Amino acid sequence: MTRRPGPSWLCLLLILPGCLPETETSVIPSSPFGNPVASTSQSTVNAPPATQEAATKVGVVGQKIMCANPGLGIQPKFMTLGKEGALELFHDSSSNIYITETLARQCKTEGELAALLSTEIGRIVSERAAVRLNDVSDRGPPPAVDVGNDHGGSFGPADGVRMMERAKYERDRKLAREQAVPPPPDLLARAYLQKAGYNSSEMDAVAPLLRAADGNSRLEKLMTITPAKLPGT
Repeated sequence: MTRRPGPSWLCLLLILPGCLPETETSVIPSSPFGNPVASTSQSTVNAPPATQEAATKVGVVGQKIMCANPGLGIQPKFMTLGKEGALELFHDSSSNIYITETLARQCKTEGELAALLSTEIGRIVSERAAVRLNDVSDRGPPPAVDVGNDHGGSFGPADGVRMMERAKYERDRKLAREQAVPPPPDLLARAYLQKAGYNSSEMDAVAPLLRAADGNSRLEKLMTITPAKLPGT
């Protein structure tokens, strides 16, 4: 007998027909801690599994955002953490995005959930842009070229050409650092929302939820800690 797809997978098929995103998104219907991308085990993080309903909804909305915004240079998986936890939203070093079911259920509309996920995507993109800008502004000076004489001697006094070139380089590098400002995550999030077909005003609606989530970091600390630094290891 041929098995028919369940309601949750049918939802995925209906929402994302023909979408071939450049990124991979995982729908986690239960605890993500057995998943290879999780950085800690369930014994380390004491969190109940998320319901399949919540995890599927988060995965579908996250996939929709990524399909509408290809070429971001990240491949996030969208993880839903236990329903009895605090309001938390964060990402790890692999750009995987975590949201607690408690926070996801606080969203009154799909657009509000999309705004939360877009915000975290914007934070990842902004952080990576900041790293690239720092790399550019921190590059050392170009190789020295003998265009002048910085040392006095039998050929005459020093003309200071090289010192002047170095001073100019330092001024230019300081200016580059001051102008190297990464794009604000909230502006990026609004753009991602609009491209995915949502109203950017959803960002204003979830502002209180984002502030509450920013004040909680218990699961974030446990999920992003490296195994070498775990207590007792």
